[in-house]
Parts: sequence; structure tokens; C-alpha cells
Amino acid sequence: MLRLAVVLASVLPTLLLAACAPPQKDPAVIAVEALFGALVRSDDARVVDLVGPRTRAALAAGAGAESDDALVDAIAVRPGWSFTVDRTHTVRLADPADAAAPERRRVVAAFAGETWTVPVVRVDGDWRVELLDATSHEASPGG
Repeated sequence: MLRLAVVLASVLPTLLLAACAPPQKDPAVIAVEALFGALVRSDDARVVDLVGPRTRAALAAGAGAESDDALVDAIAVRPGWSFTVDRTHTVRLADPADAAAPERRRVVAAFAGETWTVPVVRVDGDWRVELLDATSHEASPGG
């Protein structure tokens, strides 16, 4: 009995800390937050890195860019331009069941004064944002 008490005493604090820790963000949510952050910072190379294959192909075709470097140059945010991200709106999975989807998820986020559902796909183990397939729902509060 004493042995059980010693084991419980050593394991219980770890279990309590794990139970009290905030939940981990879904990697698709992290990808959308990273893309929006890159847009706000005008980090064009990171934007190109974070978009999904359909979005990247459409941007490249529209810009006549044949490489990622050319695409980065073509989409560069012009001086004086800016994007706004509603930091009061929580970026979240559109449906908690999406967390079980291994290759494709939908994320809800506010951007440029509107609420969007944004598809995110896994490509070679990394999550990429398909902006072309995003759908707008309504003006976000305060936007």
C-alpha cells in the first residue's frame, strides 16, 4: 500500500499539470494564423511557402511566374498597402470533427473585415492554405 502511495505521489503532479495545460492548437489553425501573419508583415516568401498547391498554381499562372522566386517577386505587397487581421476573432476549426481528417480541414477566421472558411490541406506532411477555395460568410463584428 505504501508503494502505491509513493507512485501516486510522484505521478499525480504530472497528471494534474497535463490536465491543466491549454489544449494544443490544430496544425491547420496554426497554418492559417501563420499565413495571415505573413500577409500582415508583408513576408511574401512566407506567403508563397504557406499557400496550397491550387492557390500557388493559380497565382503563378496569373503572374506568369515560373519559379517560387519569381512568384514571390510578382506578389510582393506594394509599399503603403496593408492587410488587416481581426485579432479579436478566434481562428478555429470550422467543425471539430475536421480534426480527424488526415489530409484536409476547414478553418474559420476573420480577415479584411469578413469571416471566412478557409480550406487547409496537408502536402508532404505540412499544412498549406488554399486561399482560392476560401468562402466569405459575413462582415465580422466591428469590421
